[in-house]
Amino acid sequence: MSLQHMDLWIIFLFASAVASDRCPPASLQLHPSELVVEYGGSLEVNCTSLNNSAVKWQIRPDLNDLMEPYDLWNTRWTVENLQEWDIEAQCILILNNSLTDDLIMIDDLTDNLTDFQCYENLSLTVYKAPENVSITLVNHTEVMGDGRQYELQCDVLDVAPVQNLTVRWYRENVTVNESRFTDTERGPRNVSASLLISPTREDDGVLYRCEAELDLGPLGPNPPLTRSFDQLHITVKKDLSLWTDAERTAVATMPTSAITTTATVTTGTTGVPTSTPLPDILSNIDIVAVSPGAMAVGKNYTLSCHIEIPQTVGNVTVKMYIGQVLLNTEIIENWGDRNITSDFLYTALIKHNGEKYQCVVEFQQPGKESFLEHKSNTLNIDVYSGCPVAINPSTLVVRYGGPASSTCRSSSPIGGMGWESPVGAVGMEEGVTELNWTVKELREWTVTPQCFINREGGQCSKELSVVAFTTPDSLTITTKRHSTMAVGKDNTLTCHIGNIAPVQSLTVKWFKQVPVDGSTVPLPDDERHQSSISIGPQNLTSDYMITPHISDNGTQYWCEAELDLGPGGPPKLTSAPLTIIVYSGCPIDISPSTLVVRYGDSASADCRALIPHNGIGWNSTLGPVSKVRDIQHVTWNVESLTEWSVKPKCVIDTDDEQCGQDLNVSVYSIPDVITLTANIAGAMAEGKTYSLFCHIENIAPVQNLTVKWFKRHTVYGSTVERMLMDDPKHQSISSISSQNITSDLLIAPHISDNGAQYWCEAELDLGPGGPPKLTSAPLTIIVYSGCPIDISPSPLVVRYGDSASADCRALIPHNGIGWNSTLGPVSKVRDIQHVTWNVESLTEWSVKPKCVIDTDDGQCSKLLNVIVYQMPSSITLTTNHTGKMTAGKDYIFTCHIQNVAPAQNLIVMWFKGQTLLNEPHKYQGTGEGPQNLTFDLRIQPTASDDGAQYRCKAQLDLGPALLEVESNHRVINIPADWTTTIIIIFLIFVLIILVLILAFRYLKSKQGNYSVVQTHIPLTETPNGNA
Repeated sequence: MSLQHMDLWIIFLFASAVASDRCPPASLQLHPSELVVEYGGSLEVNCTSLNNSAVKWQIRPDLNDLMEPYDLWNTRWTVENLQEWDIEAQCILILNNSLTDDLIMIDDLTDNLTDFQCYENLSLTVYKAPENVSITLVNHTEVMGDGRQYELQCDVLDVAPVQNLTVRWYRENVTVNESRFTDTERGPRNVSASLLISPTREDDGVLYRCEAELDLGPLGPNPPLTRSFDQLHITVKKDLSLWTDAERTAVATMPTSAITTTATVTTGTTGVPTSTPLPDILSNIDIVAVSPGAMAVGKNYTLSCHIEIPQTVGNVTVKMYIGQVLLNTEIIENWGDRNITSDFLYTALIKHNGEKYQCVVEFQQPGKESFLEHKSNTLNIDVYSGCPVAINPSTLVVRYGGPASSTCRSSSPIGGMGWESPVGAVGMEEGVTELNWTVKELREWTVTPQCFINREGGQCSKELSVVAFTTPDSLTITTKRHSTMAVGKDNTLTCHIGNIAPVQSLTVKWFKQVPVDGSTVPLPDDERHQSSISIGPQNLTSDYMITPHISDNGTQYWCEAELDLGPGGPPKLTSAPLTIIVYSGCPIDISPSTLVVRYGDSASADCRALIPHNGIGWNSTLGPVSKVRDIQHVTWNVESLTEWSVKPKCVIDTDDEQCGQDLNVSVYSIPDVITLTANIAGAMAEGKTYSLFCHIENIAPVQNLTVKWFKRHTVYGSTVERMLMDDPKHQSISSISSQNITSDLLIAPHISDNGAQYWCEAELDLGPGGPPKLTSAPLTIIVYSGCPIDISPSPLVVRYGDSASADCRALIPHNGIGWNSTLGPVSKVRDIQHVTWNVESLTEWSVKPKCVIDTDDGQCSKLLNVIVYQMPSSITLTTNHTGKMTAGKDYIFTCHIQNVAPAQNLIVMWFKGQTLLNEPHKYQGTGEGPQNLTFDLRIQPTASDDGAQYRCKAQLDLGPALLEVESNHRVINIPADWTTTIIIIFLIFVLIILVLILAFRYLKSKQGNYSVVQTHIPLTETPNGNA
C-alpha cells in the first residue's frame, strides 16, 4: 500500500468515527485509562496522540476546555485535591492540517474540517470510605422469645459510591446474608440493610455483626475497604410466658446448671447474658444423638435419639434438629421405662452436609405444670454426592520430575480402599479409611490416579487431578527485522518461550515502559495457546505488533510467561527488556552531529548505520569515502581543513531506498589580536560623550560573533563589575571567511568614573566544542571636572625654609602649560605634558603657585595649596602655685607654646599620667607666620592625686602629615590631712575614759555588802558588860 493510500485509509477511519465522536483505534492513548481516586486525593493522567495530532483536555462540570489546543501530541491533566463527585474528563484529539487537507478528497465527511475532532473518556471513580457502621435491633428492646421473628438493621453512613458497596451479615464468624445496592447516583449516601432472624434457644449468647465492604475492583484499594464497628449479642430462652411466678421463685433457689433463663440484647462487645439455675433433676437424664455416618444424597437413613430418663418423669417430647431446621417432633408416653428411643427416617440432602444434628427433649417436672428441656450431644452431618471419599489435595500441581503425593479418605465404613494409576498404584487394602498415593519422581505428562473403595452396593472411585508442569528454559524477545525502527512503520515483536508445559494454562503478557516518565503500561494479554491440544513441553512464540512514534524512542518492551495453575503453581517468568530505537528520516546516526573545527586543524566524524544496509559512505569535496557493505559505520576524516564552507554528506543504501544526511561543519578562526581604544587621547571631560572601540582582527565566522562590553569601577569603596551590553550586529554579515571587526560603545563619563576600567570580550557561539571567549586588555579612563590638569602632591606641606616641589600634568593635548608664582615661576611650554614648580628654600609664609594651561577651548588654571609650617621652638608647663597643693582647692596649669605656625592647625591635648583629660582643643585663631600661644587647664586635686604627673601635647594637623611635641611633666604634691586622724584618736580616747568610769562604778558598788551566817556559839560577858 502506498503512503498516499495509507493516509487516505487513516482519514477514512477518522471519518467513520465522526458520527459517534469516539476516536478510532490506535489514534489516542490515555495513561492510565481508568482511575479510582479517594475524595480529596490527587490524580495525574497523560493523553497521547499516536498520529502526531494536537490534543487537549475538557473537564466538566466546572472547567470547560481546561487546556487550549496545543501543537503537541501529549498533554497531562493533574488535580492536587479532588473536590468533585460528578466529574467527566475527556481527552480531545484535533486532526492536524496535513490530515484535514486530504479529507477534502472524501465527499462524505463533515464540511467543517477545521473542527474535526474525536475524544476518549477517562473512566474515573471517586470514592469515600464509610464514616460509621452501626447495628441495631428494630422495634424491640425486651427479651427475645424462642422461635419469634426479629429484625436487625445495619446503618452505613457517608459512603460513596453505593453501587460498589456490599453489606455482609455474620452470625459469629459465618456469613449468613449479603446486601447490595443499585443506586447509581454519585456522591456520599447513608444506606441501611436489614436481616430477619428467628432465634431459638440454641442462639443463646450468639454474636451478630455487619460489615460494610467497598469493592472498587483491581484499581481500588487492595484488599477492599471494610468497616465493622458495632456488634450485637443476643440471649434467647423459652418464652417466659410459659413460666409461673412460683416456678421462677423456686428455680432461683436451685443448684446451678448451664441453661439460661433470661434473654437480653446488648450492643458492642461487652454484653454478657446472665444465667439462672434449673432443677438438678436434669442431671439424672441422658440423651444421645446417633448418626448413621456418611450418607449418600437422596437415600434414606435413620436418625436416632436414645434417652435415659427417671421413671418419675411423665411423657417426653423429642425434637430433632439439623442446624436451625426442626426435622421432627415426637411425643413419647413414658410407662415407666428408663430407656426410650426416638427414630426418624431422613432423606439425605447435600445442603445439610457439614451441619450439626442434635436432639432436644422436653418433659414436665414431677408435681409441676411447667416444662423443662435437655439437649443431646451434637453430631456433624456427612452427606456426599458420588463416591464418599475425599482426596486431599483434590488437584495436585507438580513440577515434571518432582515428587507427588495425595491422600484419599472415607468418613463412612467401607470394605476396602486402593489407588489405580499407571504410576504409584496401590492395591486394595481392607480395614483402612485413608490411603496415600505417592510418586518420588513424576515422569508422566498425563496421569489421572483414581481412589476406589468397596462399599455396600458395589465399588466407586474418584479421580485425582494431576497437573505436571515445566517452566521455560528460556524467555527472550526479538523483532522481525531489528530493534531500530522507522517512525510509522509496523514492526512485530516476538516473545520466544522455550520448553514450557502445559501450554493450555499459559498466558503471555506484554508490557512497555514509557521513557517520558518511566511508567509501566500493560499491553493486551496473549491467551491463544490455551486452545492447544498439545501434551508435554512446547516451544512457543507470542507476537505483538507495534507502530512506533518518535516519542517511543528508548521505550522498553518485555514479555511475561505465566502458567495459571492455581495454588502451588510456578511463579511467572519475565524476559529481559528490549529497547527500541526509533528514527525519523534516514536510518543513520552521525556523531558528532555538528562538527566545530578550527581553520587548518584536522576534522573527523563517524556515520553509523542504524539498520542492516547495502552500502554506506561519505560524499564530500574533502575526504570522500566510497560506499562499503561489510561494516556498520564509516569515518569522514580530513587532516587539515582549509575550506571555510564544506558540506560532507553520509549516504546509505537500504532495501527500501537510498538516503543521506548532511554533517553540519562550522569552521572558525579565533582573533589574532583584540584591542580596545577610545576616540580621544588622554582624559575625558565629565558629561561629554566619547566612543570606545573594540578591534577584533581575523575572526570567523562573524555570523556567530557576539561582542560583550564590561566595566569595573569603585562605588563607595567597593569594586563593582558589570556587563554593559551585547553587540550582535555582526551576525547579519554573510561572509564565511575571516574578517576584521570593530564594535563601538558610547559613554558619557561621570567624575565618579575616574579610574574606571572598560574591556570587551569576543565570543563565537558555536555550541559544544567551540573556542573559548577572548578578552581585551582593560582600558582605564581618566575623568576630570573643570580644568584638565592634575597637580601632585596636593596639598603641598613644607617646613619653613625647606625646599618645595610640585608637578602639574596636562590631562589632554594642550597649547602650553606653566606655573605662575611669586617664587619659582615656570614659563609655558608646549612640547611636554607636565611641568614642575620648584623652590630651593621656601621663606614665605603665604605662597600661592598656580598651574595654567592653554587648550583649544581657552585658558584655565588650578591653584596649588601650599601649607608652610614651623614646629614650636618650645613647649612648657607652668602653674599658678608653688609648693604643695591643698586638696579641694582650685589651681591652674598653663601650657606655653612658642613660635608655632600655622596656628589654625594647632591642637592641644592635656594628660594626667597616660589618661587624656578632655577632648583635644583646636586653636580657633588665624594669622600667618609663627605665634606664641598659651592654653590653661583648671584642676581641683584630691588627696589621691598626690604624686600625679600632668603634661600637655601640641599637634600640627597638616592633612597628609600630623606632627606633635610634648611639654615637660609637672608632679603635684598633696600634704597629708591629719584632721580626720586626730578626730579618730580623740574618739578612741573618749571611749577608753567611758569604759574606765563604768568599771570603777561597778567595783565601788560591791564594797560593804556581806552575807550573815547564824552560829550556836554562846556569848560571854566582858568586864564592861558587853558581849
